[in-house]
Amino acid sequence: MQFTKAILHYDDHRQDLPLNKMTFFDELYVDFKVIEEKDYQRIQLTIHPKQPIVIRKMELEIDQSY
Repeated sequence: MQFTKAILHYDDHRQDLPLNKMTFFDELYVDFKVIEEKDYQRIQLTIHPKQPIVIRKMELEIDQSY
């Protein structure tokens, strides 16, 4: 399983968040990381709003071979 990106919906915005990269917007900045552990992956999402926002939805995009 490979996480590729997150999609953050807040207020009336939809923003793609690339993996392992800090992303800056007028209203906030976001750090989306996937941390590889021995037997699993840990997702860490840090959101730093610069003003009040309402988070509507968060999506994770995952590539998986079957």
